[in-house]
Amino acid sequence: MAKHKRLGARPKYLHPDYPLTIEQICNTIMDEMKTGSTRNQVATKLGIARSTFEEWAKRPEFESTIQKAETASVAYWDAVSKQAALGEINANPAVLIFNLKNRAGYVDKQEIKHENNPGLAALLQDAVNRVRDN
Repeated sequence: MAKHKRLGARPKYLHPDYPLTIEQICNTIMDEMKTGSTRNQVATKLGIARSTFEEWAKRPEFESTIQKAETASVAYWDAVSKQAALGEINANPAVLIFNLKNRAGYVDKQEIKHENNPGLAALLQDAVNRVRDN
């Protein structure tokens, strides 16, 4: 028989055997993410599954901290990218691009401007007519 989660079950962080207080959990989240750590890395540090971390992220005790920590994590990778661009550190560009695209939502943007040029169309038509007439 499948094991079902009890409705209204107490979150792990409120269990008396869990070693960290809410404040310690928040501090760990911020400390880890401000140095560029991922949610997976933070979950591991807290001794919980990623799915548990995601559930905690929805709770008011952690929501604000995690949002601020995510911003700090992106700022960390922005700073590393800037240092690499200025030649202050040696970094793998592919790793930096991957981090910024996946964490900060950066995208490769290419704008192509199309304009209708009637003069060009007339020149092309003349060239086609000349080829056809010969």
